[in-house]
Amino acid sequence: MNVSVQLAGRFREMSNFDKEIIMNDIERFTEKHERLVDNGELHLIMKQHKEKFRTIPLFHCTARFVSNIGRFNATGHEYGIKQTVDQALGKIEKQVIKTKQKAEDYKLFSPSPRTIMFEH
Repeated sequence: MNVSVQLAGRFREMSNFDKEIIMNDIERFTEKHERLVDNGELHLIMKQHKEKFRTIPLFHCTARFVSNIGRFNATGHEYGIKQTVDQALGKIEKQVIKTKQKAEDYKLFSPSPRTIMFEH
């Protein structure tokens, strides 16, 4: 699975700890969904805003996940980078699971092909 992370804003202030947290969340997401999808690409676009709440900046994350079962988009707005990434990846995860369940239901309830016997 391919992963790309794009950062915009004032990320010079971001600590290595925050970067590690983002990478751990992405790794957890990709490991969890490796069995559900054959291949895929995950794109995260992170923006840091000027607003702060108790010295924690406001972040915006746009997540795009493209795989063999579909395309999924989600956003997250939250104070704190981990919460923002978790929110966006959580929304994508719900969409992936819902799509997989719909596909399984369709297979379960779709009419089976009839076999026709020819006699000679």
